[in-house]
Parts: sequence; C-alpha cells; structure tokens
Amino acid sequence: MHTLAVRLVEAELASAPLAEVIDLADRMQREMAYFVAVAVHDARSAGASWRDIAKATRTAVEVARTRWSAGRVKRLLKRRALEQAMHAPLPSHVVMPRAAGEAELNPPGRKLAAALSYLQRKSPVSIAEAARQADLSPSYISRILAGERLPAWSVVHMMATIFGGTAMDVRLLWEQAQGLPATSRLSVEAAADRLRSALRGLHLAASCPDPAELCAGSHVVPAVVTAALAGDLVPDWPTTALLVTRLQAAPADVRPLWEDVHYAFVADEGLFPADGLLVRRDGAAST
Repeated sequence: MHTLAVRLVEAELASAPLAEVIDLADRMQREMAYFVAVAVHDARSAGASWRDIAKATRTAVEVARTRWSAGRVKRLLKRRALEQAMHAPLPSHVVMPRAAGEAELNPPGRKLAAALSYLQRKSPVSIAEAARQADLSPSYISRILAGERLPAWSVVHMMATIFGGTAMDVRLLWEQAQGLPATSRLSVEAAADRLRSALRGLHLAASCPDPAELCAGSHVVPAVVTAALAGDLVPDWPTTALLVTRLQAAPADVRPLWEDVHYAFVADEGLFPADGLLVRRDGAAST
C-alpha cells in the first residue's frame, strides 16, 4: 500500500493520464480490502467476537460474519496471491482506448485480446463471474477482451488463469503489446519455452485451429505442428515461419525468438569444442 501510495502521488504530480491514476487508486483500494480482511481474521484468531468485529468495522454483526468469514478471507487471499503471481516489475499502467485519428492497438495487442477472448469463450466462467473473482468491473473485463484496454501483466495473468488457460502462453503477446524488448542470452530450455509460449499464444489468438488445418497444402505434417505447440520440438525456420503465417501472424515477430533458441544451442558450453574454435583467415570457423 505504501508503494502504491507513492506511485499514486507521483502520478498525480506528473499529471499522468486519468486512466493510470484511477488504476493505481483501484489497486490501493483492493489492497486495503485485503488488509482489512486479514486484520479481521487475526482479531478473530485472537478471540474477538463477531460483535467486537462489527463494532470496530461499523457494520452489523451478520454483515461482518458474512463479509469476513474464514472461507471468504481464504478466497480473498488466494485471489491476491494470484494477482501477485508471476508479477514482474514491468509497466502497470492501463492504456485507454485510442481517440479518433490515433493509431489503433498494435497487432500484438489485438492478438492478446483475441487469445484472452478465445479462453473466455471456451470457459464456463462468464464475464460477470470473472469480474467478481478478479475484483474488477465487468465493463473493464469486456474492454480488455475487445482489445480496447491493455492491462497490467498481473491482470492478464489473473484473467488467463480464471478462464482455465496457462498465463505464460500469452506472456509474449503481452510483452510485445507493451513494446518490451525480448530477453536475450537464455538457456536452450528457456529460449525454447519462450518460443513455445509465443506459438501457443498465437494459436489461442487464432481460435486454436486443428494442426491438420494448419498443414493443409504444405510439406509439414500435423505431428510436427502438434509437437511444436507442445514444446517438444523446435522446427527449422521455414517450418516455423509457415506455422506462424498460418496462424495469421507475421513471421518477423517470431524470428528473434527462434534465433534465440538457435543461438543458445550453438553457445551451449557442452557443444563448444573443448580446444576452442580455429578461425581460418577467410573468416570461417572450424573445430
């Protein structure tokens, strides 16, 4: 709460956009609600009666008993943990819908919205129920799914999880929508995981077409697509580019991730010749 309060004051002094100020205020309000719930829980654990709780919180006894029951407090803390999970120190402002004449949401932003929207359509969780679980307004959830708002990662993570998806499958879409630079110098496993997540995110954004549909009329067989989406295989670049194109995305957006895997593989110390590389005068390398 202290951190959010400082950020809120700084945003106000800097005349930040209203959307950013309101977002910070909303986050502070949610944190305060969590704080009160835990304070009541601690008081109950220390022996306070519901009558004591009601008096301290200026509510009726039955209201206090319902609002801060052990089960509800547990759900609140689970929701807060979900909000904090995978939360990186990255930009957390909310981007308002573009005004007339401004550029529309960038392609990765539209892909992110499409992926989340697909998860919601396939989920039994309604927008209203998701809003209740996430402690957000239904209209805000709807605008995110429509691509009119670009939320913080914690919100994206929470929404993907609530709708039964895997948050990391849309992480790359969110990073690209935010304009964040790609992480470099990864291990082979980490680089492959990022590529897999990117492909799975694009697959979601395209409403999860069948592998056979993606391979139609090409030399690629469905088993290769299935393995690539599962993270069991990193195809060669022509195959990867074909897959990305069939998922209605630009291969250039995924090429750096594929190259990271290639670089990490080549740079692996287990593959590097023990005696080093001998570089010929023509610039070529040999072992």
